[in-house]
Amino acid sequence: MLASFSPPIFDSTGKGSCKNRLTQLGYILLRTENLDDTSFVYPNGNAVSVKTIFQVWAKKPPEGYTKPIHATCASYVDIYNICIPYKPSRSPSNIDLIGKCDIYLPRTFWKKEIAKATNDFYTIPYKDGYGIVIKKKTRAIRNFIKRHDWASVVHRSTNNSRSLRKDIIRQELIKAGFIDQIRHGLR
Repeated sequence: MLASFSPPIFDSTGKGSCKNRLTQLGYILLRTENLDDTSFVYPNGNAVSVKTIFQVWAKKPPEGYTKPIHATCASYVDIYNICIPYKPSRSPSNIDLIGKCDIYLPRTFWKKEIAKATNDFYTIPYKDGYGIVIKKKTRAIRNFIKRHDWASVVHRSTNNSRSLRKDIIRQELIKAGFIDQIRHGLR
């Protein structure tokens, strides 16, 4: 087994992320936990604010381990990255979907900004977010997305930015009951 204290980026599921690379190498993530910002101290005893996660990985599953069943909500929503570049290093993505999605969420924001759903993509910070097309239970899903406290479930980055990710959005929709049936009748 391998245990590590790492920056929050190690829990990211984005392209090329450490988590995805380790999974592709055959490692199994057994546990991830966000540590309190004040979990570390300077040698003089003063607390230092460090964004850190603790992870436990294994190359072989421990005895009694059962692989978690991953639920989906694909029959309810499609989620698209949409970006109008705000700096030269960014590439546009799915700008043809602006105005065609049912609702939009920001991708990245800072403490002072609030992660709120909107009907107008152009109000999204940095013009970088997600467009959500709702395929069924439109009113219920729209109400959930509008009322949900997205700031409470965001991925915290080392630089103190907050990021929503597609997997977080899907996870919250599944927790709210918008879940596809899983084989063998399990949910």
